[in-house]
Amino acid sequence: MKSILLTFFLLCTPLAAMQKKSDIIDIADMDKKAVLKALFAAARPQELGLSHYHQDDTISDEEIEEIFRHGYIELIKNRIMEIRFTRDTTRLDVRSFNRYNGEGAAQRAIRRLRGNKALM
Repeated sequence: MKSILLTFFLLCTPLAAMQKKSDIIDIADMDKKAVLKALFAAARPQELGLSHYHQDDTISDEEIEEIFRHGYIELIKNRIMEIRFTRDTTRLDVRSFNRYNGEGAAQRAIRRLRGNKALM
């Protein structure tokens, strides 16, 4: 009975209610290209990406501009990113990114970019 109630709760609870405060990172004061490059470097190849993976931990400015135009990036160079990101992004929701790249992966990447300062 408990598992049925838990399943019902999970199905009926909006994702926003299940979100942790640490899943949202304030990047208003940061260079957006640098943030995207740091996240790309922190993302690891997944599933089919392993067979096509090459050790290129860089993302070009042209690729970044393409991401800015679309506003959402799911997969790039066989790395799962799953983030909404534009030039105007000030708060970054990293739940999906961390689901595929490891708990806290986005926070660590941005903390390194900030020089190990605390995240807001």
